[in-house]
Amino acid sequence: MKGFLLLLIIALSLNTMALEPIKPKTKRYPLKEFNQLQLKVVPQQGTRISFPFVLDDQTPGPQVSNTNPTAFVVNGSANNQINTATNELVITANLPNADGAGGDALGQVFVSVGGHQITISLSLTYDVRQHVTDVVYEAKDIKFTHLLEKMAQQQVQSIKEEYDLKLKEMQQQAKDEALKYLTSIAIYKPEYTRFDSNRDVTLKNRDEFELYFGEMVNYGNEYIIIDFEIEHEGLKTIGLEQYQLGVYKDKDEAAPQWVSPLHVNCADRILPNQSIRCAMLTTDTKVLDNKQLELRVQTTGGEMVAKW
Repeated sequence: MKGFLLLLIIALSLNTMALEPIKPKTKRYPLKEFNQLQLKVVPQQGTRISFPFVLDDQTPGPQVSNTNPTAFVVNGSANNQINTATNELVITANLPNADGAGGDALGQVFVSVGGHQITISLSLTYDVRQHVTDVVYEAKDIKFTHLLEKMAQQQVQSIKEEYDLKLKEMQQQAKDEALKYLTSIAIYKPEYTRFDSNRDVTLKNRDEFELYFGEMVNYGNEYIIIDFEIEHEGLKTIGLEQYQLGVYKDKDEAAPQWVSPLHVNCADRILPNQSIRCAMLTTDTKVLDNKQLELRVQTTGGEMVAKW
């Protein structure tokens, strides 16, 4: 009999609710270290609690406890499995059972996330005027802003560590590929072409250089290496920026054919009265059939051009 009367009262209340639709109502609170909230929830309705961050992104991560899952449900969850991959929690209230269980239900939801504690005291109501559809927590206090900055720093550090790890992996892969090339070069018997050529070059800024071209080493027409030296006789530090190697099949040609690809191992700058040794590597075999070669180096003092 008690259960029947309770269901009758609920039915009458719900009819009253139907005549008075629940209108959206929002309450806003600053998010502090410790927070307390009282909610009256209409059965089969819900209250959304919004945070200024995604719950799963916080350190420490979210912990949500519901003391009365029979009467109240968090995020439409089952078996206390709560979705924290969003910036919100939704609390709904169930209708009481026919035997009256949950008719005067009370409950609490405890939320712990990112150093914040939220205690939510829950009770059932059939008065739609007491129902709040949205609770919004905002980041307004200085302590919380500092916490956000700290969490951002932690995320930046995590991204940096992940980047460093990926960079090390890529560097190791590059070394492995280089070792493969070295072992493939070792198979071929090298052929040497001696140059022993010196060229004097003066830049537009009047800095003087001497270029020495030693030899060309051919590994089975697969890899060709040319070594050379640059000696700086000027008074200023000069940056070495870009290299081009040209091939003349006939000395009367007006312009060279440029070698591609061209990989140059050399310092990125040269000091006054300094001499540096460099090497060029290419797989372009036209460099083998030449009457004359031309090296162009773009520097911070102008273009360096030498033919030999």
